[in-house]
Amino acid sequence: MAESTNKPVVDPVKMPKLKTDAKTLAALNTWSLAAAIFIGFAGMFSAISLFTKGDWVFTPAISDIFLSGNSSIAPFALLCTLGATALGLFGILTIGKITDADALKKNWKHVFHVCLFLLGFYVLHLVVLILEALIMIGKSSGTRIQKTIWLNGFLPSIIMALGTGALAFLARTIAGGKIANARIASFLGIGFGGVAFILAFIATMVLIYG
Repeated sequence: MAESTNKPVVDPVKMPKLKTDAKTLAALNTWSLAAAIFIGFAGMFSAISLFTKGDWVFTPAISDIFLSGNSSIAPFALLCTLGATALGLFGILTIGKITDADALKKNWKHVFHVCLFLLGFYVLHLVVLILEALIMIGKSSGTRIQKTIWLNGFLPSIIMALGTGALAFLARTIAGGKIANARIASFLGIGFGGVAFILAFIATMVLIYG
């Protein structure tokens, strides 16, 4: 007769408990959500551009470091949107565990300043694109160049400028004391990340299998 006990026959693996102080948790939560919103927002439009099979290439300045509408790196866009989803998931799971309101507001203030820098960069990029379009008027290949400038350069930068501006506004409200808006940020983080990943996955399957 087989011997039976109430104890497991194999000793369970003992995992160390991770202890994170309130300030660190607030920082991790804030920057995870901010990154999820930014990359997820860019990822949605990047995935949409993949469906055009090159007719529209979503390559806005800065965000093209993470994402691109180029079909040849669709798996990379898929990986980035998966990362954004993971960051959004981490943010929404930890938002209820934050106990240091001052640390939360301080970190969102930093996010606000970063967004202002990015917004200024996008505005400058738009000005450069306009000047470039004016300079190219009259060129023999002007129609093709103008399409590239306005469709693949100006439009993506406008989209990212609007998204960055909205994130800056949200960060400013949280930094200003509206802590409840951090919950909205958590929903946006997981929402943008999740939708971007789904779109990128579908677009990648379409590109691979036609």
